[in-house]
Amino acid sequence: MVESRRKFDNPDKNGNSSDKVLKLVKDAGQTWGGHKLTYTDVYDMSKEGKLRLKIWSPRAGLKLTAKFENDVPWPGVKGTAEVIGTTTKASEWEEMVLDFSEVVFEAGNNWTNLVLFIDNGTMGDGSSNFTVYLDDIVQF
Repeated sequence: MVESRRKFDNPDKNGNSSDKVLKLVKDAGQTWGGHKLTYTDVYDMSKEGKLRLKIWSPRAGLKLTAKFENDVPWPGVKGTAEVIGTTTKASEWEEMVLDFSEVVFEAGNNWTNLVLFIDNGTMGDGSSNFTVYLDDIVQF
């Protein structure tokens, strides 16, 4: 479940009829600027190693980097390897699959945090060019 403060009106109901969606903005001066989504359920990627989501991006070629982190506060937090998806459409919804099936999830950790980065390594500017909308994030 996504926090209500991150839910915004869907900017484009063509391709996704949800009223509210998750909005992520990469602010000015940020080259990494990640967004952490904390869930009450623990991800068990040993059984279902992929995430499927809907993404609305302002441009094709935008890279969405994802990783999981455990529920331990900094500095003891552990993360997984990162998986990158690339958008193929501009200003419309598309489905993206992030394949974690080859990523090692260290046993004994509660993987409850999904961390997402918009164009990791590129300087953001807080504009619509660095704003994406996500919906229907499911593990399969």
